[in-house]
Amino acid sequence: MTVGTTNWEPLKKELRGDLIVSQGMRGAYATDASVYQEFPTAVALPRNADDVTAIVQFCRETKTSIIGRGGGTSLSGQAIGRGVVVDFSHYMNQIVAIDPEQLLAEVQPGAVLDDLNKKLAAAGVHFPPDPATASRATIGGMIGNNACGTRSIIYGRTSDSIEAIDCILADGARLNTTWLSAGEWNAKKQGNEREASIYSTVDRLVQSNRDLILSRIPPLPRVAAGYTLRPFIAESRLRSLSDLICGSEGTLALVTSATLRLKRLPNATVLVISAFRSVDEALVNLPFALECQPSAVELLDDVLIHEAMRNASTKEMAKSIVPSGEVPNAVLMVEFFGDSMAEAVASGLGYVRRIAQQSPRSEHRLMDQPAAQQAAWDVRRLALGLLSNLPGRAKAIALIEDACIPIDRLPEYNRFVSETGERLGLATSTYAHASVGVLHYKIMLDLHLESDRKKMREMAEACFEKCREVGGVFSGEHGDGIVRGEFLPKQFGPEIYDIFLGIKRLFDPTGILNPGRKIDSPPLDGPLRYGHSESERRTYSKETQQIKSWFRFGDQDGLVGAIEQCNGVGVCRQNLKGTMCPSYRATRDERDSTRGRANLLRLAISGQLDPPGLVNPELHAALDLCLACKACKSECPNAVDMARLKSEALQARWQAKGVSRQAAFIGRMPQRIARFHRWRWAARLLNMFSAGRWALEKLYGVDRRRALPVPARESFDQWWSSNRSGPNSRLGTVAMFVDTWCRYLEPEIGIGAVKLLRSCGYQVELVGAFDSLRTRLSMGMLKEAKDLGGTLFSELEEFAKRDVPIVCIEPSEASALRDDLPDLIEQHFSGVAKHVVLLDDFLAGEIATGTVQLVKSDPGEVREIVIHPHCHQRALFQPNATAIVLREAGFNANVSDFGCCGMAGSFGYSHFDVSKKIAEQRFLPGVRQAVNDNKLMVATGTSCRQQALDLGQIKLVHWLHLVQGKV
Repeated sequence: MTVGTTNWEPLKKELRGDLIVSQGMRGAYATDASVYQEFPTAVALPRNADDVTAIVQFCRETKTSIIGRGGGTSLSGQAIGRGVVVDFSHYMNQIVAIDPEQLLAEVQPGAVLDDLNKKLAAAGVHFPPDPATASRATIGGMIGNNACGTRSIIYGRTSDSIEAIDCILADGARLNTTWLSAGEWNAKKQGNEREASIYSTVDRLVQSNRDLILSRIPPLPRVAAGYTLRPFIAESRLRSLSDLICGSEGTLALVTSATLRLKRLPNATVLVISAFRSVDEALVNLPFALECQPSAVELLDDVLIHEAMRNASTKEMAKSIVPSGEVPNAVLMVEFFGDSMAEAVASGLGYVRRIAQQSPRSEHRLMDQPAAQQAAWDVRRLALGLLSNLPGRAKAIALIEDACIPIDRLPEYNRFVSETGERLGLATSTYAHASVGVLHYKIMLDLHLESDRKKMREMAEACFEKCREVGGVFSGEHGDGIVRGEFLPKQFGPEIYDIFLGIKRLFDPTGILNPGRKIDSPPLDGPLRYGHSESERRTYSKETQQIKSWFRFGDQDGLVGAIEQCNGVGVCRQNLKGTMCPSYRATRDERDSTRGRANLLRLAISGQLDPPGLVNPELHAALDLCLACKACKSECPNAVDMARLKSEALQARWQAKGVSRQAAFIGRMPQRIARFHRWRWAARLLNMFSAGRWALEKLYGVDRRRALPVPARESFDQWWSSNRSGPNSRLGTVAMFVDTWCRYLEPEIGIGAVKLLRSCGYQVELVGAFDSLRTRLSMGMLKEAKDLGGTLFSELEEFAKRDVPIVCIEPSEASALRDDLPDLIEQHFSGVAKHVVLLDDFLAGEIATGTVQLVKSDPGEVREIVIHPHCHQRALFQPNATAIVLREAGFNANVSDFGCCGMAGSFGYSHFDVSKKIAEQRFLPGVRQAVNDNKLMVATGTSCRQQALDLGQIKLVHWLHLVQGKV
C-alpha cells in the first residue's frame, strides 16, 4: 500500500505520539544494519500502549503491515518493511521500576540495555544478556531477536532472563506472558477467549508433533531459526509464551512492557588473551577451554585485529589485545568470574596451563585490570563496523555469520567456509562466540556487481548445506529475517515449517505483523540497498555516477564510497559515552543520527528522493542539525565523516540557489573580523540593545539570545609588531598559525603560545594567513574554499619544504588545514598537511622524546585541572596531549568525558535551543560538578569556552593561561 492511498489523519488524531509520512523520515527508516532496504509507508512514534493499540487497529482495518523497531541494529533485515514502522526507542524508552532485592526490573521496549545496566550497577545487579550492540540495543529489540551475547554460556539468551511480557496482538488484544506450572498452563487453555485459544492451540501444535520436534530441531545452545518450540514439550517445567515471543522477530506481537530477571554482578573478573598460529588451532583448543568453565570465549582473527589497530575509534583499545603490535593469526578472549580476584586469577591460570599442554606455541596474557578488559571487549563489540570499514568497494557482508555448529564439528565447518571463499575468490574474516559454536563469518562482497551478487547466493547455499551436514542450525543468533528466511523450510523440513505457519496464523491471522520475516521470506538477494531488480540496480549505478563532488574523498573511493561507508550498525545512537552524535542525543530523532543522514544522502544521490540529488530539501533538513563535530570520523567504526558530507551537500545547494545570506555572513566572518576588529564598540552596542540582536537574527540567523564575541583592545598583530624577535633558537624553527579568533578575539592565547615556544627554545615564525577557511568549509562554500585554499597552501608549502612544523592553536583550524583542505585542493599540496600539528600534540611529542622539559610551575592554590578537549581534537588529534603538557608543567590534570558542548562554532548561534539541550546533557553538568568540586576547568576550543560562559556563566580558561602563569 502506498502513502498516497492511505488517509492517515484518523490515526494521527488517535495518537499521543507522532505519525510521520514525509519522504525523508521514511527514508531514514528504510534500512537497518543489514544490506537490505524497504521504504515504509509511515513511521509511528508511540508514547504508550494505548498508542500501540490504536496503530494496530488502524493497520488491521486498512490492511497495512506493521514493523516493530528498536535500535534498528538488525543484521538480517527484520527491522524494515513496506508498512508502518513503529519506533519504540523515541518515547517508550523508560525504565519503569527496579527491585534489586527481588532481582526484577520493569522496562518499556525502547529502553537501551547499557542505560539500564548503568542504573542497575549501583545496586550490584545487571540484566545479563550482552550483545555487541549493547550501547544502543533496546530491550524490545533484544526480545524480538532473543539476543544472547558473549556470556551466554552462563547466562543463556534473553528468553532465559524474562519474567513476563506485556504485548499487543494483531487484532488489538493484549496478552501478558508469565511462567506457569503444568496445572496453571492447562487452566489457561479453558474457555473461548482469545487467550485460551492461543494456549490450547500452541499446546496442540507442540504435543501432537512432539517426536518430530525433538528429532528435527537439534538441542543446540543457540537456535534462532523459526519459532522456539522445544521448551513447550516438557510438561514438568514451568512454561511461558515468552519463549515464543522471544525470537519471533516482531511477527507474533508488539511488546509494550517487559519484566526482566536480573543477576548479581560478579565479584571479580579476569580476561586471558590467548594467541594462536591459526583460527583452526584456536578452535581445536576450544573444547579444552570450555572444560575450564569460563564465562565467555570469543574468537578474533587477524583481519579484525589489523583493522582495529588501524581504525581511529579502536587503535588505542587494540593495544590491550596486542600491546607489542605483532598481530597473531587468531586470538581467543577467555574470561573467568570468581568470588574473589584470587579465585578468578586461579581459574585463568588453570586455563593457561591446560592450553599450554595442548598447544605449546600458544601465548597467553592474563588481565585483571577492569580498564584493560573493557578496552579489549570494546574492540570485540565494534567488530562488525571495523570489518565493514576495510578499504575498497567490497565490504564485509552479514551473510552466513549466524550458523550454530556443534563444538566438535566447528573446525571442519570453519575449514569449509575458508575453502569455499577461496574457491569463489572472496576474502573472509571471522570472530565471535566460539563458546557456543557461533562464529560470525564476514564475506567481502561488492553488491553493486552482478557477479558478486551471484557469489553471495552461491556462498550462502553452499554453507547452508554444510551447516546441515554437520548438525548445525543456519540461524543461531541474529535470526532469519531476509538473509536466512528462505532457508527455513529446508532447515527442519516441511512438517516443522507447517507448525511455524500454524503459530503465525494463530497469533497474526491477517499477516500484518512484519510479513515476509520468518514466514514467506523474500530471496536473500532480493531487496538490496542498491536496488531490488537488475534494472533498479543499473539505475542506482547510473544515478550515483552522475553525482560530482568537490572533495575527492580520497580515503573512501569518492563521494559514493564515503556515503556508503555507513553500514547502519548504529553506534551513533549510543548515549553514555563519547561525543557522536550530539544532535541525535538531543532530539532522539533517527534523521538526526549519523546513520539517518547517511541513509538520506545515499537515497538522494541514487535518485530515490524527490527531487533527486544533493539539493533535496528533506536531506538538508536532516543535515541542518549536524554540528560538524567530526566525532563520527573517529568514533564510528566505519569512520563516516558527516561533517565533510554536509559541506558537500551545502555546496550543491549553493550552486543551485546561490549562497544564503546566513552562510555568507558566517563563512566570510574571518575577513569581516579582521577588517572591523577595531570597531569593538559596535559589537558592544549590538549586544547591549535588543534591536541590534533582533536585526542580527532577522538578517543572519544569529539567535537574539546569543551575545556576539567582542574583539580585544589590542590584537595579536599589534603585539607581534613589537615582539617579532625572540631569543636565539636552540631547538629549531616552528611556524605559528595564529587563527582569526586568537588574533582578534583572544590574542592573549596566541601571545601565550609564542612566549611558551620561545621559552622552550624554538624560533617562532608567523604564518601571514589567519583564515584556515574553516568557516567556509563548515558553511559548504567549497568553491571559495578551494580557490582561496591554493593561495593559503602555497604560503604553508614554503614552511613544509623547509621541514618546519606548522603549529596551530585552535583544533578546528588545525583540522581544516590537516584534514579537509588537503582533500579539497590540488593533491600536490599533500605534503603541507603532514607538517600541520596542534600545539598540544607538538609539545607532547617533544616532551615524550625528552627534547622539551617545561619549567615546573608551582601550582600554589590552583586546584585539580579538568580538561575538556574540543570535538575536532578528540576526532583528529590526541585529546590527552593537553594533559601531558600540563602534567609536565607541574599540574594535576585529567581529561574529561563531557561529550559535546553543543556550540560548534556558528551552530550555537543559529540553533540555540538544540545547542542548549546538547550542553545540558553532559557538558554543563560536568562543568558545574567540576567547579563545585573546586576543580579548575580548561577547554581547548573557543566555542566550548563561549558556551560555558553563555549558558552557565562559568569562565573556562585555555591551558596556555596556566602555563604562562596567568591564573
